[in-house]
Amino acid sequence: IDNRPQHESGFDINRWTWQRKIKHWKSPIHLITPSSWLSKCAKNSFIMNNWPSVIIPNPLNVNLWKPYDKDLTRGMFNFLNSSILIGFGGGDAPHKGFDLLLDALELLSKKTDVKFKLVVYGQYEKIDSPSYSFPIQYMGALQDDLSLCMLYSALDILAVPSRNDNLPNTAVEAISSGTPI
Repeated sequence: IDNRPQHESGFDINRWTWQRKIKHWKSPIHLITPSSWLSKCAKNSFIMNNWPSVIIPNPLNVNLWKPYDKDLTRGMFNFLNSSILIGFGGGDAPHKGFDLLLDALELLSKKTDVKFKLVVYGQYEKIDSPSYSFPIQYMGALQDDLSLCMLYSALDILAVPSRNDNLPNTAVEAISSGTPI
């Protein structure tokens, strides 16, 4: 199978890894996935299509991940204006879709009078960050789960523009905190 992207050159580590898996994974491994989507991906794979699998959702402490008072949490993070707060968590790895979100919000800001702010947590602003027609606040890495719970409660929505993901923990945590995705 030749599925290498045309822009890649040099040693093909993906092909090398795939060939090693075919050679060494002779006995089926019992797969545990957190979602139906990942289970279906395994069933559709060349190597794992006949392997047994079970779905076990990621555990979540609902005593911690719950809605907190929006006015209180906005005050904690100094989000005192009335603009809509759109959150994004994670880095700028291509599969996270941060570039897609920025492009979409740039279009939105030019087509509407609705005021919003993008709140990015889990990364710091880069020195060479381009400017946009909407404000972006970089929160950096939050130090504990309670701070993240409070941030989710302060947000109006969490954007998860992933190109390829399995409903990441950030989405599950935000939903449990009362913030739509």
